[in-house]
Amino acid sequence: MNQPLFLRVREVAPVLGLSRSKTYELVMTGRIGSVLIDGCRRVPTEEVERFADKIKADAGLATVA
Repeated sequence: MNQPLFLRVREVAPVLGLSRSKTYELVMTGRIGSVLIDGCRRVPTEEVERFADKIKADAGLATVA
């Protein structure tokens, strides 16, 4: 298993091309799903992909399978 299952919020920001503060805002408002693991906020990698797919769909862009 090469890809992590969970990412820190600060690791999600560059993947999405967003600032760290904007990414925290999206996580804390629930637009990007996250979990707490012993008090540590983590974002499942599939949630990052889901969010990106939703943004592309909302913009009318086709997703690549």
